[in-house]
Amino acid sequence: PRLDIQPQAYLEQTLLAYADGTRDSGIMHVAASRVTEADLMELAAWFGSQDVDPVAMSVLDDRDLIDRGGVLAVQGTQDVPACTSCHGPKSGPRAAGFPRLAGQSVVYLKDQLHLWRAGMRGGGPKANLMRKAAQDLTDADIASLSAWYAAQSAADQ
Repeated sequence: PRLDIQPQAYLEQTLLAYADGTRDSGIMHVAASRVTEADLMELAAWFGSQDVDPVAMSVLDDRDLIDRGGVLAVQGTQDVPACTSCHGPKSGPRAAGFPRLAGQSVVYLKDQLHLWRAGMRGGGPKANLMRKAAQDLTDADIASLSAWYAAQSAADQ
């Protein structure tokens, strides 16, 4: 995943969740649990202060897929608010504890949405919001949302 696009607060809660096991990842749990909380906070501060690289990680050319994802991300559904309301890209303030998704790797986004939908993705104190938001996503929804977010400029966060 791209870390340069994430706010410090999100990185802090993510590293703590890896360390205490509320977000599962064999590799990250081991790494995060072997250092002090102060070291984790220092890492989050460093990554959170990096300049955003405007170069896209994913090259996408399926305009229809991207456009379908944009509609879903911006409008949401009857049961789920717009993805952009929490994850951007948008102007103005947003909660620092939510990850920014514009410019993220399409593969990473797909994997995370599949984990959320399956109920296998842990996270911070608001993880229940994403479990609810992802539970009814189809594979096509996941593909289109991932493509749209990956196609957005990370610099527009």
